[in-house]
Amino acid sequence: MKKSRSWLFVALLFFSLIFVFPNFRSFFSDSFVFIKLFLAKPDSVGAIVPSSRFLANAVTKHINIFGEPVRILEVGAGTGSMTVNILKKLRTQDKLDIVELDSDFCEILNEKFGKRKNVKINCVSILDWKPKYLYDYIISGLPFNAFSADFLKQVLKTYEGLIKPGGIISYFEYIALAKVKLFFLTGEKKNQYSKTITTTNDFVNKFEFDQDKVLANIPPACVHHLSIK
Repeated sequence: MKKSRSWLFVALLFFSLIFVFPNFRSFFSDSFVFIKLFLAKPDSVGAIVPSSRFLANAVTKHINIFGEPVRILEVGAGTGSMTVNILKKLRTQDKLDIVELDSDFCEILNEKFGKRKNVKINCVSILDWKPKYLYDYIISGLPFNAFSADFLKQVLKTYEGLIKPGGIISYFEYIALAKVKLFFLTGEKKNQYSKTITTTNDFVNKFEFDQDKVLANIPPACVHHLSIK
């Protein structure tokens, strides 16, 4: 009886993962890369598995393309789970710039999207990205809460300088993760982490116009949409 229940649990887990991650082979292939890099660089890789299609849909939902050509910037694309959604909306006259610092992720992104004429993949820090134009949309996959407050302020200031007036910045964070981490920190580390959270919250409170909760993700996430005016 216990054995049959165990098999039932495995089957339910299997079909749940298929529902959340329909491209099963790609998910596990990308997950292996995420886990390897997360263990090697926990401070710079903010996720242990790729984002689900539900999270990708929520993050990219405000990309509405019509009329004049648009420019989109994706920062911290990882293995490209958000990129796929962006490309579904992109027309031939539109442009997508991807800025990804990690060389392993850049290699994967080049394999997947490098042949597309309207996609440019740049293996560089967002702080060193200096285009001669502004963007209609910025999709950010950077783990804000993994940064120091001073570095995060530079990132957010860079975003403000790269977005067109009225442009939209969308990013996500894992639900309750910041509070859980803060609970276990002590001393100066807790003070520094509190400053990071405050920096993020101040930015969100100033510009946010919409948010979504996405439970069908590992772990569940909250998506923030900001309009920079």
